[in-house]
Amino acid sequence: MKTFRRIGLAAVFLLVGALALIRKLALSPDPSRLKSGLERRLARLLRRPLTRQNFLLPDGSLFTVYTLDLVESNAYLLVTDAGVTLVDAGSPLMAELILDYLVEIGRTDLRLIYITHPHGDHYGSAAEVRRRTGAPIAAFATGAIEMDAGMSRLGSIRGRRRLSRLLLPIMEPALQAEPAAPDILLDGGARLDEYGLPATALYTPGHTLACTTLLIDGGLAFVGDLLSSNRTPHIQSWYAQDWGKLMPSVRRLADRAPRLLFPGHGARPLTQSELDDLCRGDRG
Repeated sequence: MKTFRRIGLAAVFLLVGALALIRKLALSPDPSRLKSGLERRLARLLRRPLTRQNFLLPDGSLFTVYTLDLVESNAYLLVTDAGVTLVDAGSPLMAELILDYLVEIGRTDLRLIYITHPHGDHYGSAAEVRRRTGAPIAAFATGAIEMDAGMSRLGSIRGRRRLSRLLLPIMEPALQAEPAAPDILLDGGARLDEYGLPATALYTPGHTLACTTLLIDGGLAFVGDLLSSNRTPHIQSWYAQDWGKLMPSVRRLADRAPRLLFPGHGARPLTQSELDDLCRGDRG
């Protein structure tokens, strides 16, 4: 049994190492033939049907959410008459796929790249998307140093996740991304109307100290890794820079009474009742 465990552990280390090598290729801003060819192949291989949901804003205008499955994480295209916002930008080498989705929905007016928190599986392709569209990157001010350095600070692990504890020293380097210094430094309560988005950045730290939730007028929330719908709805339970701030952030979000919450990981949005259950500790 010990031999099988060692073999399994070695396989995981090799997989993480291989992913790290692929990410290193993605870090160069040089559009080399190898890198651009790999991005095109990945875009063809990983492309999935878009999930589209339509909503009405308080002013009666149409608001459309497209969910992008970028393998390691979710991203979202938010579409209004005034333009398009990208919420998170996946891992490195996802830019071609994101741009293909923009073409698919028939929009070229990307006005903003909103990053929920500075981890490489959420801002990994932000710099490349900015280069190719001209859209500025917006992120919470305290995460700017990490994004400018291409870093991903995971913090600590809770519980008995022995394998994750062993992998932690190599996980942060594996999550390295191309530096993507934000153009717009947000604070808690910042409004984004000037970018065609009727929304507020709500400060929700815990997973990182630079996490925000994007609150759309009318009750939609894009929560990054604060919450997840993988398997069952739950509050972040793997990595956090400050575990003590997680639950207050969830309650702060619940006070805004969002009706649907779109997570960074998970196949579906969470509902307001599920959020209320989490606040009561039913599944936290």
